[in-house]
Amino acid sequence: MKSDNYKAILVVVLLATVLFARLYKGQGHRQPETSYSADHQSVIDPNASLIYTRHARCRMDCRHISEEDIREVLREGHINEAKSQQNETPCPTYAIEEDRHKDGVRLRIVFAKCDHETKVVTCIDRDHEYDCDCK
Repeated sequence: MKSDNYKAILVVVLLATVLFARLYKGQGHRQPETSYSADHQSVIDPNASLIYTRHARCRMDCRHISEEDIREVLREGHINEAKSQQNETPCPTYAIEEDRHKDGVRLRIVFAKCDHETKVVTCIDRDHEYDCDCK
């Protein structure tokens, strides 16, 4: 009789553990969409020479973002891990964001860190949509 009670309790505990694990994994305990890393300056030198892609230049023009704005984000911002592709080959990309730019705009700049150069891939105003024609 004790053996049957022990087995029943064990089954209930196992089922409760599985149920809890599923609920914990699937409900409200997900990784945040945005996870930040502040140590981007060890990866991209804020004083590095930058190469601007054609796409970045188009987005900068459309969104009224200057080279100085790009430099400020590079100096003051932090890496958004969720938007970066740090294992990308041959050039890992880093989405560096600034919470509040001097104009009150929240910018995200995507940099590609290649062996001998750092490219500005694109720039994003996180608060406003623009109708850019950058093909």
